[in-house]
Amino acid sequence: MTRTQSLVAAGLLLALIPACAQGQDDEAERADAGAETGRATEFEAAPAGTSSRAADTVEIVGGDGEVIGQVELLDGSGGLLIEVRVEGLEPGLHGLHIHETGRCEPPDFASAGGHWAPDGNAHGYLAEGGPHAGDLPNLSVAAGPAATVQHVFARGLSLGWLREGDGSALLIHAGEDDYRSQPAGAAGARIACAAITGADGT
Repeated sequence: MTRTQSLVAAGLLLALIPACAQGQDDEAERADAGAETGRATEFEAAPAGTSSRAADTVEIVGGDGEVIGQVELLDGSGGLLIEVRVEGLEPGLHGLHIHETGRCEPPDFASAGGHWAPDGNAHGYLAEGGPHAGDLPNLSVAAGPAATVQHVFARGLSLGWLREGDGSALLIHAGEDDYRSQPAGAAGARIACAAITGADGT
């Protein structure tokens, strides 16, 4: 089984987990938000078994600018499959979010802007009016030298959507996202970043 096939299989299983679901707002609200942000509000995933799905692999950099892992992104049926592979993080849970700008300038990654929330929702799966479109489940890092690998299915997202305009960035935080505190789940400092940009790097 190839890594892409493994990613698809894991994503389909994770699609059954409510906490991984994204974009629960109705189509009218999403269309209004898309008009305000300039991003597309819908995408059509390619049928299963075709080769036209968008895919990308981007590097994760730490606060010192060194590469510490990679993120693989693959358009699936109704959402985005995300594989995070990273080394050297402290064991425990780490907030994992998609941010609004595809720039990863260490050490604090402020260049990535705020959470990606085109619908104007609150942050967190447990918050009233949440979650953000870019909210993802915590990254769980085990003790030991092995790389951490985690699969997430982000329902309602597409790679093309995240690449539009200034792009987007996947951020890893120092602490755990409590899924309710505003604006970032009390997850602490930004410690790693992966820029998701267009094919021309913009």
